[in-house]
Amino acid sequence: MEAVKESIKQEVFDGVETNGANLKQSLHYTKRDEFTSERFKIKVRGLSKFFPPGHFKKLLVETMQLAVKKVKPSGHGREPCYVTFNDEESAQKALLLLEGYKWKGRTLSTAKANPAPDPLLRVLEQKEEGTYRPDGAVADTLPLEERVMLSVTPYAHISYDKQLEKKQDAALEILRRIGREVGKVNPQLGSFLRWQKLRHKGAVSRIIASTNSETKAVTVGFRVSSYKEGNVSVGPVMHLKHISDAMKSVVMSFEEFVRSSSYAAFDPITHEGVWRQLTVRTSNNSDCLLVVVVHPQKLGSEGLGLLKERLTQYCRDTGSAAGVTGLYCVVTGQKTSGVSDEYEHLWGATHITETVLGKTFRISPQAFFQVNTPAAEKLYEAIGVLAELDQTTALLDVCCGTGTIGICLAEKACKIFGLEIVDEAVADAQHNAAANNITNIDYLLGNCEQTLPSIYGAVNALQVKAIVDPPRAGLPSSVISSLRRHAEVSSVVYVACDPNRCHQNFQALARPPSKSIKGQFFVPVRAVAVDLFPHTDKFELVLLWERYDEAKWRSIIDDNPRAGDEKYLTGVTDSPSEAGGNTKLDEQQS
Repeated sequence: MEAVKESIKQEVFDGVETNGANLKQSLHYTKRDEFTSERFKIKVRGLSKFFPPGHFKKLLVETMQLAVKKVKPSGHGREPCYVTFNDEESAQKALLLLEGYKWKGRTLSTAKANPAPDPLLRVLEQKEEGTYRPDGAVADTLPLEERVMLSVTPYAHISYDKQLEKKQDAALEILRRIGREVGKVNPQLGSFLRWQKLRHKGAVSRIIASTNSETKAVTVGFRVSSYKEGNVSVGPVMHLKHISDAMKSVVMSFEEFVRSSSYAAFDPITHEGVWRQLTVRTSNNSDCLLVVVVHPQKLGSEGLGLLKERLTQYCRDTGSAAGVTGLYCVVTGQKTSGVSDEYEHLWGATHITETVLGKTFRISPQAFFQVNTPAAEKLYEAIGVLAELDQTTALLDVCCGTGTIGICLAEKACKIFGLEIVDEAVADAQHNAAANNITNIDYLLGNCEQTLPSIYGAVNALQVKAIVDPPRAGLPSSVISSLRRHAEVSSVVYVACDPNRCHQNFQALARPPSKSIKGQFFVPVRAVAVDLFPHTDKFELVLLWERYDEAKWRSIIDDNPRAGDEKYLTGVTDSPSEAGGNTKLDEQQS
C-alpha cells in the first residue's frame, strides 16, 4: 500500500496551502524534530575520477573513526563527493582530517555543504514559478487511472509483439554498449570483438516472452510517480493488466478496511498519519501473505496493540474471505541506516509456497522471489543452457536468495554452493533443498567476499562455474575480484535485472590484469533477454562470460577450432527459448 490523503494531492497540484506557507520551502524538512544527516554534510574534492565509494567510506569509518551516514558521489567522473554524518562533531572532525589528506595518490580538500533541497517541494516551487520541466514524468493533466497505468505499466497500451520488439532493440543496444566498453577497457580484445560482431550480429538470442486520488479518499494502490518527481498521490489498481484478480480483490478489501478505520494514511510531506505501505505476496498455490507497514506516531504500546488487534480481526473476517492466508506487521518510523525492519507475525501462515519447474519453494515475507512464475521458469531454463553444467561441475550460486536457481539446476551439477546475506532467505533455501530432496547443495550465510574464498579449497578437481543474480546495483567490486583471482572459475553467468546499472561490473570482468586487478579477465560470449515484466520497459538480461583463453579464441577466429569448440562457429546454439518449450505465454499470466 502506498496510501495518501487526497487533501495532500489537492495541495500539491493546485497550490492550496492548508498546512502553512513554510510547507513548500524546499529545506523545511531540516527544521522538523526528526534526524536528518543532511544537517551534517561536507563536500570532498580531489578524489580520482572513478574512486571506489566503498573504499572511501571504509577510510572514514575504520581509519578515521567517523560516524558516517552516506557517501554520495556527484556522478561517475564528477566532483564533488558529498558525505553526511550522524552528528556535527563527526562532520567538523572530517573537515579537519580530510583537508590536505593524501589518498590513493591524490590530495583532498573539504568544505561545508548545504543540505539538499527536498525534491518534492523543490518541484512544487518550480511548478508555481512556471520553471518545472518534467524529465519523463507522467503528465499531471491525464486522468488518474491513465497516469497510474503509464507509471507502472508503460507498455500496456501496445501489443505484446510490439513490446517484445522494443525490448529486443533495447537489449541489442545494451550489448553494443558492452562491446564498446569492453573494447575500451581492454584494447587487446579488438580482434575478438570484431569477430563476434561479424559472426553473431549482436550475439543475443530471440527474447523469451512471458505473459484515488480524484475521489478525495484514501487509496490503496501504486504511486503515480516518485517523490522526487513532485507527486505523492496514489491511484487504483483494478484496471492494471499486470495485477492478478486475486490480488485486486485483496487490495480492494484492505482499502475498505483502511477507509473505515480511525487512522489516517501516512503523508510523506508532513510525516503525519499511520498507514504507510501494504505488500501483497501471492502464489499460484492460492497463498496470500500481507505485510502491513505502519508509522507508530505517538500511539504508544497500547495504541499499537489496539491497531494490531484490528488488523488481525480484519484478516480473520473480511481478509480471509478475500483470500488472505497470513499477516505480518512492520512498525517503522524514521528509517535508520543499518537497522532492519522487524517483521511481526500476527495471524495465519508464516510464508507462501510456490512451484517452479516441478520444485516447491517456501518464501518468507522478506525473501526475494520472482513475481512472474511462468517467466521465471523460462529464465532458469535459459540460465541452465548458458551455464552448461554436468557432473564435473561445481556451481557457485551467488546471491542465491531462497535457492531457486541452484535447486532448479541441482540435478545437472555435481556440487552447488549457495551464497546469501539475508538469513531468512538462507533458512528458506535450506528448507527448500530438503523439501525437494536435494542433497548436493550447501548454503553459506554472509558477504560473498568472505564466503567465496572458503569454497575454492573444497571443490577439488571440479570445474567451477558461477551464476550471479545480484540486486539492481550489481555486485561489489570485491566479489568480481574474487571471481577473477581464482583461476578455477571458468565462466560466469550474470543475471542482470537492470543491465544499465551493471556496466561497472561488466568492465571489471573484462579489464586486463594489473597491479590492482589480479587474474585473467572474462569475455562476453552469449546473451539472452527474458521478459519477466510484461507491459513494462523492463527485462532481465542473462550474459555468459568465459575466462579468456587466447589460444582457444585464436583457433576459433582462424576457423580451426579445437575439439569441442566447434559450437562457437555456429552462432548462438541451443536456444533457451527452444529448450524451454513455448516462447510466448499468455499476456495475462504475469
